[in-house]
Amino acid sequence: MTFAGVNDLLGYWVFGPRFCDTWIAFDVMCSTASILNLCAISLDRYIHIKDPLRYGRWVTRRVAVAGIAVVWLLAGLISFVPISLGLHRANEPVVHDDVIEEHPTCALDLTPTYAVVSSSISFYVPCIVMLGIYCRLYCYAQKHVKSIRAVTKLPDTSMAKSFRAKSTRNKPPKPQTKTKPTSPYHVSDHKAAITVGVIMGVFLICWVPFFCVNIVTSYCKTCISGRAFQV
Repeated sequence: MTFAGVNDLLGYWVFGPRFCDTWIAFDVMCSTASILNLCAISLDRYIHIKDPLRYGRWVTRRVAVAGIAVVWLLAGLISFVPISLGLHRANEPVVHDDVIEEHPTCALDLTPTYAVVSSSISFYVPCIVMLGIYCRLYCYAQKHVKSIRAVTKLPDTSMAKSFRAKSTRNKPPKPQTKTKPTSPYHVSDHKAAITVGVIMGVFLICWVPFFCVNIVTSYCKTCISGRAFQV
């Protein structure tokens, strides 16, 4: 973000052409790793909710470390390998026209093939997986709430009736007030819905515009203005 800020404010790249590709590679790698880590976390939560008794056997420290390593390895392969080979952009150099001289720029000018492949691996596939997992998670949460509600419900037996009658005799009558029936299970449903909605809502708001613009720009260089891409 520091180098991107300098590049956007000055309008040209001052850190040299070699570091431009390195910076783009780190940009793609960190963004990909961030999204894939979110996907791995959602998968971890899904396993924990679906089968909590076997979770400790399945998700060990070794498995967790291996998962983190796979995420970063995949992020590195999709970023540094094609960018170091020059497969991410066309051959023509991008320059910034100035009145006095021409300054080199470092823009995310990707070929259509690399834009589609990298965007699919970095965002679209993990996004579909996360949407599916969080929908299943919400369904499992509702199922657990119903199970808890069924187990903790007091059975309407003669002992329960006598207990209620005894408790009402010992307590003075309270004035009747209109109160809304609130249950902790309704609160749990509500919290689960809000949590899933916030996680996926913020994720989609942050990433969908960029990855849509990223693919459109690779096919049509003049369709999206430079200022819109910066925003």
